[in-house]
This record gives sequence, structure tokens and C-alpha cells, in this order.
Amino acid sequence: MLARLLAFLRQPYPVPDGADAQFRRALWIGLFVGGFLLLFQPFGLKEWQDPLKSLKIAGFGLVSAVVTFGWYAGTGALAPAWFRENRWTVARAALFLNLNIALIAGGNLLYLSWAADTPLHQLQPGWMLAVTFLIGLFPAAGVTAATYIRQLRQHQAGAALINQPIVGAATEPLPAALVDAPLITTLTFTPDNGKDSLTIPAAAVLYLEAADNYCTVVHGVPGAGPTRTLLRASLSRLAGQAAEQRGQQLARVHRSYLVNLSRVARVSGNAQGYRLHLLADVEPVPVGRTYAEAVLAALRRTSDGPHRAATTL
Repeated sequence: MLARLLAFLRQPYPVPDGADAQFRRALWIGLFVGGFLLLFQPFGLKEWQDPLKSLKIAGFGLVSAVVTFGWYAGTGALAPAWFRENRWTVARAALFLNLNIALIAGGNLLYLSWAADTPLHQLQPGWMLAVTFLIGLFPAAGVTAATYIRQLRQHQAGAALINQPIVGAATEPLPAALVDAPLITTLTFTPDNGKDSLTIPAAAVLYLEAADNYCTVVHGVPGAGPTRTLLRASLSRLAGQAAEQRGQQLARVHRSYLVNLSRVARVSGNAQGYRLHLLADVEPVPVGRTYAEAVLAALRRTSDGPHRAATTL
């Protein structure tokens, strides 16, 4: 049981969205907290006598929304490495959410001290923080687990739908386009300095990965291992060069990846999204959520689905 729980906590989890989604999340949390306190009035709020009582109770929702947005946006800006897809797991997401709940409790405690004009020590801060945290713990765990299951099922179902055309095709040879293209079609990638260009068969390109001011071009041909060539250039620059040379199969699938869709063997899905498995011994490439719909549609148009072959690189 413990082993299964630990395995679950290590599973990939959806990375927090951009500012718009964070604002909506903060708004919903603020509405929930404000509505809950107005309806049930715990922590002695029922005995609180104040002509602006309802308005001040609603202020707890505003504090909760501001704290939540600041927590998500602030940590994302100050510690972006903590939110990398390959590091963001169920355990991290649950911890992050519970820390947010603790901050909300602290912020609302300070707000109550101000709104009720009561010294902080008279509000029994330790007890209030503990109760608030325990109240939020189980809903937070439920939301985390429910989000994981929903996203996992959605992406696994989408991947299975894309992979249907290639079920039972594992022993087929490489598509003719991949065999013939290296003889007649090449792509040239030129770095920022205009020198040290890389010219390779278009069909040999697997994917391009961006990292800071550099891009790694991963390429190879049947019978040889994949080769990684580092170029000082942005991914947008190299994508533009590929488009000018009519490298139609190279598609942006993530803010950091450009993939040759004709080299995709299959698609898998987890709670974070989709992964493209290539016809080579390389790590699966993640598909960004904003690119997912277009990438899946393109794969459906690529010979009725991704390619699978016994020959690997």
C-alpha cells in the first residue's frame, strides 16, 4: 500500500498554467472562501457584531484571492526551475497547494485582527491556523487526485485514438518517404554567427530542443545511433529556416521543441499531457498544452497516424 502511494506521489502532474488561468484559480478560491465564511460563519464569526460584518467577511475572500495569485505568480517568476515538467509531480503539486492554504490562513488571520480591531494573540492564532489547515487539507488532496485522474484519462484516451491506425503494424518497414527522402532532400540549419551550418537529410531529423540561447538538433539514419548537434540559435530562427526550405514535417509541439512528425512512432499520455515517441532511442518529447490539438490533428493527417517500425535508430 505504501509503495503504491509513493509511486502515485511520484507521477507527473500538470504544471500550473499561465497568468490568466492563475487569475481564474485565485478568483474561484476567493469566491469559495468568502462564500463559505458568509454561509457558515465559523471561528466565532456568528457572534461578531459589526455594522459592516457581511462586507468584512467577504474581505476574507479577497485576501484569499490575492494571496493565491501572489503565491502562484510569484513563485513561478522567482523559481521557474521548480516548475519544470520533468520535476513537477503529484507530491510537489499537493505540497504547493497546501502551502498556499497555510498562507491563506495566515493572511486571513492578520486580516481578522485588523477588521475586528483585536490583538493577534487574543485570536488564538495557533489553533485557528491548525484548524484552517486541516479543513483545507482534505479538499486539497481531493482536488489534486481528481485533477490527476481526469487529465490522465483524457490524455490516455486521446493517445489511444491517435495510435489506432498503427495497431498491429510494428513489423512494417520504414515508410518510403523516410527511405527515399535522405537521397533527395536536405535541410540546412545556420546558427547566429552565419557559420558552421548543419546540413542533414530532412528525413533524418528527429527533433530540435531549445535551451537558453542554444538549440540541440537530434538526428540520425537507420542503423546508427542518434546524433546531437549543438547550435547557437533560437528555436524560432531554426524553425523559420526549416519552413523556408519546405520542411513541412517539422512542427512546433512545445515552446522548447520542434519535432519531425514523420518520425513519430506512437503517442502516449499522462496527467501532464501527451508524449511523442520517435523512431529512435531517445527520450519521448513532451507536447505543450497549447500545441496539443494542432499536433494531434497533424499526426492524423500524416499517413493516417504516427509511424511505427521495427527499425530504430
